[in-house]
Amino acid sequence: MNDNSAPDPVASGDMTPSDSHNSQASDRGTDAPSAGRTDGNTRAGGAPSRVFRNAAAQIGGRGLYLLTRVALPPFILNHISLQEYGIWATCFLLIGYIGMGTFGIAGVYIRYSAEYYARGEMDRIGRLVGAGILLTGTVSAVLIATIYACMPIIFRWFHIHPELQDIAGLSILGVIGAMLLDLLLPYSYVLQGIHRNAEQTVVSVLSFLLETALIVLFLIQGWGLTGLLAAYVLRSIFALIVMLAWFPRILPGFTIRFRGLGRDEFRLFYRYGGALQLIGVVAMFLNTSERAIAGYLTKGVGSVGLLDIGQKFPIMISQIFNAATNTYLSAFTHLHSLDQHQELQRLFVKSSRYLNVLNGLAMGFLAPFALALITAWMGKGIPYEDAGTVLLYAALGFHVQALTGPATTYAQATNRVGATLWWFLLPQGLVLGGLLAWILQRGSPTVLEIAEAAMWSRIASSVIVLLYTIRRLELSLFRYVKDVVLVGILPYGIGYALAYAVDSRLDLTALPRLHALGLLSLAGTAYVLLTVGLLIALMSTGEERQSLSALARRLLQRPV
Repeated sequence: MNDNSAPDPVASGDMTPSDSHNSQASDRGTDAPSAGRTDGNTRAGGAPSRVFRNAAAQIGGRGLYLLTRVALPPFILNHISLQEYGIWATCFLLIGYIGMGTFGIAGVYIRYSAEYYARGEMDRIGRLVGAGILLTGTVSAVLIATIYACMPIIFRWFHIHPELQDIAGLSILGVIGAMLLDLLLPYSYVLQGIHRNAEQTVVSVLSFLLETALIVLFLIQGWGLTGLLAAYVLRSIFALIVMLAWFPRILPGFTIRFRGLGRDEFRLFYRYGGALQLIGVVAMFLNTSERAIAGYLTKGVGSVGLLDIGQKFPIMISQIFNAATNTYLSAFTHLHSLDQHQELQRLFVKSSRYLNVLNGLAMGFLAPFALALITAWMGKGIPYEDAGTVLLYAALGFHVQALTGPATTYAQATNRVGATLWWFLLPQGLVLGGLLAWILQRGSPTVLEIAEAAMWSRIASSVIVLLYTIRRLELSLFRYVKDVVLVGILPYGIGYALAYAVDSRLDLTALPRLHALGLLSLAGTAYVLLTVGLLIALMSTGEERQSLSALARRLLQRPV
């Protein structure tokens, strides 16, 4: 599933139409494509390469984002308590639910901006945005009022101490308000739809770098949780100001239209967007259910903070690579509309293969070195053994779930959004509910038991939706296993072999943190080199080896 469940989400993803005229318009960066140029003679084979270039920009931006998010938690916990950090994590747990509740609105912007742009129907994009703003303004007002009225329930559910309830309420409302502000003026989503991912990524990178600097400054000044809130709100305001100033230059002549709106514009949000919203709410609950459940059953908001720390690396890494799945939406839609089934199969397999390689390369190191990574990163001032086990469970669960990104995106592109509900979310909910019921029968559940149940529910539901999608695409299961699955398994074998070799000689958890980080860096470098070398030697295709050779030649020929 293409989710966005980690704290501090950054919008991402876009795609270009693949006909030659549209690509030229994209390169010029000014005019919309001419209507009628997207026809059956379009060479769709050019779509994958453009998709992967767009995806690379998204992955790069998310990678830089990960670096800032990895560095911040130890610094933050030196200035606030674990209870306060748990409140901050709870803010983004709630924003995730609300954000996925409005996911359908964003999905409508991206999908239909792409479709209208491909046809050169700029006026329809303006009416789409106008209808969305009217709808979003109404929804935002209702959401803010509802959250404010439900604040006592939220405090009781997460067992927030009375002395922290004032700042908790302010943080929750402030973070949700900043998120809704971004949705109210949806320029970033339109950029994703009209394949201007570079500009959208630049704005995202500048905004989260500003937020990072402000967090450091405000915490040093002793602002505590208020400083985190101020940094996040200022980040959103900064991104909006930059987008307002830049967007008219990116798309000259674009006008938001409120006049002449009819049922057709709003019907897109009610039908296609409504289905996505329902799926988004259910998906968000399932993807973060262990935090909400742990916060209630263990009677402590600290459990939410512990799960946030343990899941930080796997969630952030899966988000980096799955940022590319948003790019596939327009590509799948384009190929499906042209009835180019073989190209659609090829793009699905290729995108799934690369996602599995990237996630396997990362998770194959996180899983065997989980405890050492937690102690080197956070120290032993938290329940580090539990956090390490949570990291292991999250790495396995989110890796398998990452493979569903192209599958659920394909369902959206082919107007089968209900398939995501019936073949992915419903099985995940049933498996999770059954496992939790079994755990509760045995006594009071622990954080680790809840995290393990969530892992197995993700794995089981992911397998089900992948089998369904493979059948819909008329793919051979053998081809999928050979081309996609196996390349993600090899890294784990190498990672666990390397971890065994290291553990047999020294205990990384007993070393000073800086020493452990240095040794983990060396082990990670050796792991990456060995794994990539074996993947190329044993599992790469002839086309992939040619592409790597061409890339190496270009890098060697580049002047210093």
